[in-house]
Amino acid sequence: MNKILKIQITLFVILGASFYIFFEPKFHPDSQGYIDYHSMRSVGYSFLIYLLKKNIAYVYLSQIILSIISCFFFLRVLRKIFSINNLSFFFISFVLIIVSLNTSLNILSGSFSFSFYLIFLALCLTSLSEKKT
Repeated sequence: MNKILKIQITLFVILGASFYIFFEPKFHPDSQGYIDYHSMRSVGYSFLIYLLKKNIAYVYLSQIILSIISCFFFLRVLRKIFSINNLSFFFISFVLIIVSLNTSLNILSGSFSFSFYLIFLALCLTSLSEKKT
C-alpha cells in the first residue's frame, strides 16, 4: 500500500471516529417518521433502521462507515482518471470527507443518498474513461 493511500485511510478513519464520538446525530422533523416507519416515508431507510433494531447509534455509525467508503472509492477513481497532484488531492479529500460526514450526522435518508451518489458518480466516471456503455 502506498504512503498516500495509508494517509488517506488514516485521515478518514480519524475524522469518522471524531464525528462519531464528538457529535450527536441531528434529528429533524422527518426523522421520527423514518424511525417509526410512517407510511409517508420511503421504505428503504426505515427498513435499515428496523434492521438495526431502531438503535440510532448503529444507524449513525453505519452512515459514517458508508460515507468513508464512498468518499474513498470516489476519490480513488477521481485520482486515477484525472491524475491529481498530492496537495490538490488532499484538499479535495478533506473537503469531501467533511461534507460527507456532516451529511451523515442527519438521521435522514439524505446521508445514504449522498453516499450512493458518490459511488454512482465514480462508476459513471470509470465507465466514461474506459469508454464502456
